[in-house]
Amino acid sequence: MLRWFWERRARIEVLADALISGRGADAYAEARWRAHVAGSGAAAREWRAVATTIARKLCDARDDAGFDEEIASKIDRLTTRPI
Repeated sequence: MLRWFWERRARIEVLADALISGRGADAYAEARWRAHVAGSGAAAREWRAVATTIARKLCDARDDAGFDEEIASKIDRLTTRPI
């Protein structure tokens, strides 16, 4: 019934993994660039989904890497917007 959804999800995961293995931390920027230059709206949506998946995977990897508290606090200061 939702076969198309699972096929799309698998395709996005494969593209995200391929970009991460080939480009490392630059994979997110690459996916966003591909979304920007995509020839159609559907292709742009798919590349945005790939970029989102890459961001999630890179954040999970950062959390799993066990950064010490000093580095984690610097990252939080840089990424938190002031009120």
